[in-house]
Amino acid sequence: MDQTQSRDCKQLYARLQRLDFAIVELALYLDSYPDNVAALDYYHKLIAERETVAKAYAQGCGPMTIMDNKNPAKWEWGQTPWPWQNDM
Repeated sequence: MDQTQSRDCKQLYARLQRLDFAIVELALYLDSYPDNVAALDYYHKLIAERETVAKAYAQGCGPMTIMDNKNPAKWEWGQTPWPWQNDM
């Protein structure tokens, strides 16, 4: 993995961490205010963004979960650096 790709992976992983935090916090808020339509809309927006970022990470950096191993010719799970190993 070259330095540019490593930096991109690091940035994608950091973005995933921020999105995961925001999603969990928003879910906790929605537990108390389930009728807040604006919060629910924002929750779905964050979920969609997370899916996009996770897909970009898996394509460019390697699978984050076993289910992200989409290469039909090669088992890549565990062959690439783990997300936290990308030259942090």
